[in-house]
Amino acid sequence: MKILKSKWLKIVLAVLVIAAAAAYKPLYDGYTEYRKTAVPVLEYHSVGGSSDWPAEIIIDKDAFEQQLAYLQKNGYRMISMEQMIAGFKNNEDLGKAVVLTFDDGYMDNYTNVFPLLQKYGANASFFIVQSKIGKPNYMGHDEIMDLIRAGNDLGSHTINHHILTDIDPKYFAWELSSSKFFLKKEFDMYYVHLLSYPNGQYDDEVIAASQKYGYNYAVTGKNGAVDKNWVLNHPMEIGRVIVKGDMDEKAFADKLERSYLLGYLKSVVFGSLFFY
Repeated sequence: MKILKSKWLKIVLAVLVIAAAAAYKPLYDGYTEYRKTAVPVLEYHSVGGSSDWPAEIIIDKDAFEQQLAYLQKNGYRMISMEQMIAGFKNNEDLGKAVVLTFDDGYMDNYTNVFPLLQKYGANASFFIVQSKIGKPNYMGHDEIMDLIRAGNDLGSHTINHHILTDIDPKYFAWELSSSKFFLKKEFDMYYVHLLSYPNGQYDDEVIAASQKYGYNYAVTGKNGAVDKNWVLNHPMEIGRVIVKGDMDEKAFADKLERSYLLGYLKSVVFGSLFFY
């Protein structure tokens, strides 16, 4: 009797293993396909700025170059938001790509980042705090124009970097619409339609106001790679991989890999749920 029970237990376990494998295979196959077209969007701030600044917003210049070298070595195209969006809209094969974005408009984005972008054949998107243009430690008109002429994107990071979910909605017009207007006016009528929410914070009311004032796409502080389906259906909630200054190459590579899985779970398995 014990032998019989043991035999049936093995059969039941085998059936369960086979059922689990059968259920897992579609997920695995879907993830494999997702990885072929998904694009991680990397979020940077200062590169080589003051060592007194927190690791959340500053990364060493040499560490940044090592990351670019890692991406190049591993076959990534380093592109801007506009290039990714255009590729998705036009059904282009982007290949293995990653988007580079920089928030705030620090001067080191010009002195340290720009030469490295040129060295590695990369483009990026720069989200500018409009009131900071030309202030100490921030890029001025000429530096930003050089970035634009080289094929990089200009986007808004609002007028004053106020957290939009914390302010009275009556100020949305100033932070969003005026920022878009002043950037367009200062930079040869540049079409500003990309937005980075300050501190990545937003809600439905912020999304509605952003679209009302002419933004077509916005990046968040929530992790997860994005694919064509996500960008075209959730254009105001494009997740990013936050790159911190205390990350070594392994941590950078691991977080990049993790972004694919989180993006897949977000867009395919859990729908609108978000993972940090």
